[in-house]
Amino acid sequence: MGLAAATAIVLPGSAYAVSDAQRQAFATALDAIESGDREQIPTELADHPLYPYLESKLLRRQIWKAPGDETDVAIIDWLDKHAQLPLADDFRNDWLASLPKRGEWARLHQYYEPTTRGSLQCQYLDARTRLEPKADVLADAQAQYLVGKSQPDACDPVFEWLEDQGQLTDELVRQRMQLAMEAGQPKLVRYLLRQLPDNDPAQDYAQAWLIMRQGSARYLESIVDAGELPEAFEPIAGEAFNRLSRFDSERAWEALIPFTEVFGDRKPLLLRARRDIAMGLAYDRDARAIPMFRSVPGYMLGPSAREWRVRSALYFQDWEQVHAWILEMPEDQRNEEAWRYWLARAEAATHRPAKARQRFGELAKERSYYGYLAADELDLPYAMNHVRAPVSTEAQDNFRSLAGTQRAREWYLIDRPREARTEWKAVTKNLERSDLMQAAQVAQSWGWHEQAIITLAASKYWSDLDIRYPLPWSGQVIRLATEFGITPEDIWAITRSESLFARDAYSYAGAAG
Repeated sequence: MGLAAATAIVLPGSAYAVSDAQRQAFATALDAIESGDREQIPTELADHPLYPYLESKLLRRQIWKAPGDETDVAIIDWLDKHAQLPLADDFRNDWLASLPKRGEWARLHQYYEPTTRGSLQCQYLDARTRLEPKADVLADAQAQYLVGKSQPDACDPVFEWLEDQGQLTDELVRQRMQLAMEAGQPKLVRYLLRQLPDNDPAQDYAQAWLIMRQGSARYLESIVDAGELPEAFEPIAGEAFNRLSRFDSERAWEALIPFTEVFGDRKPLLLRARRDIAMGLAYDRDARAIPMFRSVPGYMLGPSAREWRVRSALYFQDWEQVHAWILEMPEDQRNEEAWRYWLARAEAATHRPAKARQRFGELAKERSYYGYLAADELDLPYAMNHVRAPVSTEAQDNFRSLAGTQRAREWYLIDRPREARTEWKAVTKNLERSDLMQAAQVAQSWGWHEQAIITLAASKYWSDLDIRYPLPWSGQVIRLATEFGITPEDIWAITRSESLFARDAYSYAGAAG
């Protein structure tokens, strides 16, 4: 959506200017409501852009404190007025999730809107089983069942309804069990096995899969010792090699030798196993990855495998192999900056200096990590290529006038970055590329560098280095750099890398800001 159209939609309700006193009054009221110390909203805040948030917080409390028709009607009225707010969906869903406890199935059925909340999806299906004809619900209930992972407890009544209708068939259980195996969910597989007859044809396969999950190496040893591997069970052996290769590539290598002696005629299975073992060896920086990769046809390698076989050759400086394998990459992968650089390095190492210099020269024009490495190879200055993003004062004014922009700014100014991000994400979600550039400049003008960087990145405009790499808080930064004996650039670089200058960033190690 363009800014002109967006402004036309929401501008009439967004022309309220907030004074510092009103901003402080709002922050005070918000803190009091959140702490439970206030039950009423000051009347002087009625025109504040964030007033609906105060209302929603009081109403949320009523969901549990005073459930009933009066609260429901008030929430429905709020949703009718403020459905466009970013918080509306979560608020609606929290309220709807409370209705089954009161037996309000009809109200849930009436006001439900599609959601990603699995528990609420099932509560809605539960309401449908009570209020709609069986034929209208059956397919959706079965689709909810056919998921390869455990479902929320709220789904149990729906699955019980399926069973009561005679629709939870053995075939449906088998299908879900297959999905659970594909999703790597042994606990769910065991649960579903108990629902099938002991003589069900799916029992043997599922039991073999469960044994494999308990120990891939032991499973492979057992089928080698038995000398039997039904063709239908080959996917289990393939998964065993895949898992073992990732967790213990040495043991996977060792397991392949006797397996090949017994099942040498299983060519596709063996090739997949060799590919997976080659990947595992490459992860572990084992030189055997190179000959193992050579034994696998290129058509069996995806982008990741092609990358890792080059990495293995790089690690052991097999430059001829690096050169050959990069050239075998698909064109789009081969043209990525990393592989252009390493191809040039391989050319330089294999007596192709003219080609290497030409490739380094082309890459050195790029403002990127590999562009800088290429410049170093040729002793050239780095190409920064700074070009300011296009400026449109009109577009920026239009963006500032949007109700969502004003709400984001109000949250930002009272130091509530989480809520500010939510509003910003919503207001920029559907903007066109040119308008995203203007929005980024608006965020920059506020000093909100985190969102300026993110928004400009969303526009795919990479050349405005002032926005992408700002240098805020210079006084503090220079003082700290002097105190700790590092450069200011070190502090700015680390801060940008770790948090994009977000004030509320927090790491598990205890770093903040």
